[in-house]
Amino acid sequence: MFERGGLVLRKKVIVLSLLILFILCISSTILARSEVGFSVDKKDILINDQFTLSVNVEDAQIAAYTIWIYFDTEKLECLEKKDNINIIGDKIIFTWFSEAGKNQEMEKIIDLKFKAKQEGSVLFSLVGEFYDQNGKKIDMKYNQLEIQIGQKDNIAKIEADGTENNLVRTEEKNNANLEIMRLNQEGIEPDFSPNINEYYLVVDEKIKNLDVMAIPANIKADVRIS
Repeated sequence: MFERGGLVLRKKVIVLSLLILFILCISSTILARSEVGFSVDKKDILINDQFTLSVNVEDAQIAAYTIWIYFDTEKLECLEKKDNINIIGDKIIFTWFSEAGKNQEMEKIIDLKFKAKQEGSVLFSLVGEFYDQNGKKIDMKYNQLEIQIGQKDNIAKIEADGTENNLVRTEEKNNANLEIMRLNQEGIEPDFSPNINEYYLVVDEKIKNLDVMAIPANIKADVRIS
């Protein structure tokens, strides 16, 4: 709090202390949650190829949602031009609600067309807010999808490298670090690093919520933020 010209101005500092609990999926009966994930309509994707990315959901009765889909803009171009889709940098924002205000059983959320621009590995990830007809937030599990883009003569090499990558990921099964963290507000200090779990953000007092996307380095881990 400080005074300027007789006015008392307030700023609040939010300390983001990420309590990250990694729970390896030993048994699917421990916690039953609806799942959101991706699929693509092509196995081998070459430069300049167009393909469809589908966002799918399992075991959910939904009345409204907003999702944020992240992708690599250097390697991919999103070709969708629908009115209810906003593309901001590496983020696609899509909102839907039931006009009747009732739950609907869904299997597919949306199809998105992309064009491959560069060779390499591309990771799709998403976060979202899902609600039922009573306005209650639905607890969701979000899966990722990694695809490879390459010329035909490089696909065999990519598949061979995948075996080695699997071995590396097995060795990192006890890794409790995040690979990616993003917020819907600018100004986080310090810059994200997998070895840092406390961050500071100065925001206006009107800000009541923060959207945090946290993706673990261990693909079999579950992330919870308190």
